[in-house]
Amino acid sequence: MGLKLSKDLLNSRIVRKSINGGERFKKLDISGAIGLSRDSDSGVITSLFNFARGAVGFLWSSLSFLGFSVTTLFSWLFVQTQRLSRFNWNATDRELRSVLNSQNVALASIWGSFVGQGIGWLSGITVGYGIGLICPVIGSGVLARSIATRVGTEALEELRFGLQAAVVNTIEVGANKLLINGYIQFRRLLKTAPFGALETLFGEDAAIFIQKEWGNEGGPNLSFSNTIEEQIESIESDALRAFVESAFDEGFDSFIEAGFIIANELDSAYSSAKAAQETSGLGPERKVLLYPDRRTDERVVVAGKEAVAKQEIQSTISQYRLVGSRDVGQIVGQPLNDWVRAQPQRRKLTVIFRNQERPPWRREGVDLKESTITIPDADLGLTWTRLKQVLRPYLWGEWRATAQLDNGRQMAVYGASKQEAENTLIRCLTLSTAEISTLNTSQEVLRHPDLKKHTTQVYPAYATLLVRRDSVDRTGRTFINGDNQTEETIRIELWPDEEPPDLEPLQ
Repeated sequence: MGLKLSKDLLNSRIVRKSINGGERFKKLDISGAIGLSRDSDSGVITSLFNFARGAVGFLWSSLSFLGFSVTTLFSWLFVQTQRLSRFNWNATDRELRSVLNSQNVALASIWGSFVGQGIGWLSGITVGYGIGLICPVIGSGVLARSIATRVGTEALEELRFGLQAAVVNTIEVGANKLLINGYIQFRRLLKTAPFGALETLFGEDAAIFIQKEWGNEGGPNLSFSNTIEEQIESIESDALRAFVESAFDEGFDSFIEAGFIIANELDSAYSSAKAAQETSGLGPERKVLLYPDRRTDERVVVAGKEAVAKQEIQSTISQYRLVGSRDVGQIVGQPLNDWVRAQPQRRKLTVIFRNQERPPWRREGVDLKESTITIPDADLGLTWTRLKQVLRPYLWGEWRATAQLDNGRQMAVYGASKQEAENTLIRCLTLSTAEISTLNTSQEVLRHPDLKKHTTQVYPAYATLLVRRDSVDRTGRTFINGDNQTEETIRIELWPDEEPPDLEPLQ
């Protein structure tokens, strides 16, 4: 008679039944999922409470996936406000549909990039797995899986950002499409309404405008920003008009700057609170007064969770023993002042000048003359109008004005004369928060004829603004001083006579 095994007599089955209350299979608790509880003891109220709790959890996890922060929310609100202020309420249906079509094309490009990324990474994983499997001498299943795991990890990280951008843009385009189509239908409804009803609601002049002029070709621009500018320009007094215009521009810029500071502070407070919660298991709060050397009056205060404080005490004592009796000059071999360096730039403005007022920037297949001015630590209150006022055409040439700035950086401008180079540098530096410590001007004495700088009239073509912001989730670039920051580059067209309608906020 053969050996017969009974599953119910196996130790694993006996242990499982004792854990699961006599049941063979483990029951999965999904009470946190979105849905109504079937076995609630309190009826509808408890069911609704469970549903609301699950919904809030789902929304919060979605916001976390999309990289939600107060700064991001404020930036989004600022951009939407700018778009609303520039929206032409008198635009024709054809113009509005053209805007929707351009947004659809841009959205298709974003999703195409995401799909292409996915296909590329998947193809790379497949090829890498095959090579690792059949590679002579070292090829094996372990190597193939190691390659696939490493590449897959990188792929998931890259695809997460691509999916995040695609989802956010899809939501934004969908909302814009819904609002613009609703606006078109609402305007059609008003244009077909009885004249008497419109006259009663809005007055005779408004009723005539709605039915005969609203949305027609060649109509005036009825955006909020254009209306405000016309109201300011209509002020007859030159002094009063300049006062109102400057007060409006600077007041709005200062309000936005204060909003970004508040948002950053809220994000920092949230990050600190979250870090405190994560370290709550490191023991009670401790505050220690440390005397590294009893022969002196020097004291060091160490505070924090008990486990962290112990490490800080040990680290402080070790560092004190290493550098306590030495000065910095002995360590680096040079005086301290020789080793001071500027911190990583948070805002840098690079301006490109060409020897032609408008594009194209190539003539007969050859690039036109180009000169560059780099402005470090650009001001927070930059606007397109202010850039156009400061970045004016000038004569480029062989004189070099070099300024050492109080932030440890340097700025240089070439001009056709000593005065031209110095004046251009001083004018451009008004766009920066830095000030001049020293200013020197020199002229090229000897240079190869092919490289000689001949006097040339140059015009502002475009500029790029590099903006770095502190990263809350530590996903940005880490600099040598330990700061972790994200980077964003904004291109600013300077050759047009009017501000580009799609220009991003220069904050």
